[in-house]
Amino acid sequence: MIGELPPTTTLPLSLIDAHVNATQVIHKQNLKDTNDKIAQTLCEE
Repeated sequence: MIGELPPTTTLPLSLIDAHVNATQVIHKQNLKDTNDKIAQTLCEE
């Protein structure tokens, strides 16, 4: 998605924070299955 944006587009800090937080949760919880409830919740955000 980001690659489709014009180069001058700035991303909202909240979007970046959500991505970083989701990545941290996935790593800490060792999530590897998209059927996991936590994984599904993170994807919905």
